[in-house]
Parts: sequence; C-alpha cells; structure tokens
Amino acid sequence: MPLYTNTTKGTVSYGTGQFDTSDILDNDIEVLNSDTYVDGFKIPLGPNERVHFRALLYFDFHANGDLKYKVTTPSTTSSSVIFIRESEIPIDGTIAEAVTHTVATTGTGEKVKTFDGTNGTMYSWIQYAVLQNGGTAGDVKIEFAQNSASDTQATKLKAGSYIEYIKF
Repeated sequence: MPLYTNTTKGTVSYGTGQFDTSDILDNDIEVLNSDTYVDGFKIPLGPNERVHFRALLYFDFHANGDLKYKVTTPSTTSSSVIFIRESEIPIDGTIAEAVTHTVATTGTGEKVKTFDGTNGTMYSWIQYAVLQNGGTAGDVKIEFAQNSASDTQATKLKAGSYIEYIKF
C-alpha cells in the first residue's frame, strides 16, 4: 500500500497504487467545420494537487480536416512529465509506435497529424503523465480539433477512448 506525501499541500494519504478514477467516452465527439479546440477529457485539480494519468484515444479523421490535439495544464503548474506513444498513420496491421516525451509546465503544445489519402484514417495514442499543480485550482485538458476547418468530413474522437487517473 503506497504512502503519498505531498509536503506542499501538507497531506499524507495511503492508496492502492491503482488508478482510482476513470472516464470512458460513451459516444463519438465530432468536430465539423471548425479548427477551434474542444475538450475530449478534463481532470479538475485543486491547489497544489498532483496527478498521475494515462489516456488512450482513438481518432478518425480525413484529409480535408486532418487533426490537431494538445494537452493543456493549469496556468500554475510547476512541473509535468508526459510520455506519448503514437501509432502510425493509418494504422495498418501491426501497430508501429513512436514515443516522445515532454518535460515542461504547460502540457504538450499543439501536435498536428495529417493524412493525404481519400479515405478516413484511424489514429491512436497513449499518454502517461505526472504533474504537479501550483497554488491555483485548474484543469488538465486533452483537447482536439480539425487542423483545417472542413464542412465535408468530420474529425472524431471515437467512443471507447478513455482516461484514468489518481490524485496524490
């Protein structure tokens, strides 16, 4: 049974070591004709809270709209370490992955994925992260949009995508 000590917040707690909160997307979230970010998932954080999370996201997008996504953190985040495992585009047979990591206080920044085919493409990524919030409450958000607004083909975050997290 892990012992979590947050000296900044002045708390000590015990846990199972397992992610204890999750959110599974019941229905697709669709973006059509918009390059404005929408929330896929959101984790509310209190002052000086820490969170460890992982997310698995499936996207369906087309050449007309493409895809952009980012992870944003509260403005007072003092540290974050984020690892992203991205599938090839399109997923074809055995998944080949690229792994990147970000060490910052502002999340991952914008990532753009393009597809130059005529059919839709499935794309997935898995993210692992640990971050420390500062003195003001805020949200960790996974956001996505069309890279170029298209009114003919939607960009979708597919049902079954999920996030799991534990605050400590």
